[in-house]
Amino acid sequence: MRWRRRERQSDPDERASTLVTLVEPGEHRPELGEVLAEVREERRTAARPAPAPPRAPRTAGGGAGRMIAAVAGLAVVVTAIAFAAVLRSTDEADGNRSILRLKLADLEPVSFYRIGTVPVFVVRRAAGPDGADAVDVFLGRSTHLNHSYGFCPSSRFFESRIHGEKWRLDGSYAAGPAPSDLDRVGFTIVGDELVIDAHAIIRSSGRTTPEDPQEAAGAFCLQMPGSEMYGG
Repeated sequence: MRWRRRERQSDPDERASTLVTLVEPGEHRPELGEVLAEVREERRTAARPAPAPPRAPRTAGGGAGRMIAAVAGLAVVVTAIAFAAVLRSTDEADGNRSILRLKLADLEPVSFYRIGTVPVFVVRRAAGPDGADAVDVFLGRSTHLNHSYGFCPSSRFFESRIHGEKWRLDGSYAAGPAPSDLDRVGFTIVGDELVIDAHAIIRSSGRTTPEDPQEAAGAFCLQMPGSEMYGG
C-alpha cells in the first residue's frame, strides 16, 4: 500500500494541520517542526518589500537644463516689465490721442492743451529774421516734483503755487527749488500745422540762463493771493 500527503495551498497554517502522516515503510516521515519552519520561511518571503525600480542616472546636461529654464523665466519677467512700461507710456498719452494738430495761424502767444492726460504749453514768439514764428512746446509738469504749474498773465512767467518755482517763456529756470529748465515735448511743423507728439518728451538736463533773460512784465501771481493763472 502507498501512502501520500494531502496539502491545501491556500493557507500555510491549514497545510500544517491537514498533513497526513501515512507513508510507506522505510520512507522519511516529515516532522511537524519541518513543516512549520517551511511555513515561517514562506511568510518571511511574502512580507519582504518589492525591490525599488532602478533610478535613472543623472546626466551632465541636467544642470544646463535648469540654467536654461531659469534664463527663460528671467526673460519672461523682463518682457513683462517692458510691456507694462509701454502700457503706462501709452496710457499717459491716452492711447491713440497722443498726437495733437494745431493751425499755426490760430496759435495764441501762450496756449494750454491736454493731449490725453499729458498737459502741454505751446508758446508762440514773434517772427525772427527769417520771418518764421518761433514755437516751443513744454511739458506742463514741474521738474521739481512733477506737479502742475500755470502761466501768469501779469508777470508773463510760468509759476507754480505749490513750491514757488518760476520759469521764463523760453522755458529757462528763473527761481524756486526746480533743478532744471522745463521739459519739452517733441513736435514738427507740417505745412501750416503744428503736430505735437505727447510720447516724445525731452527731459531737461539742468538750469540755463539766457544771454538776455526775460524780465517780469508785472507782478508775479504768487505774490497776489487770488490771482488767476491758466493751465496746470
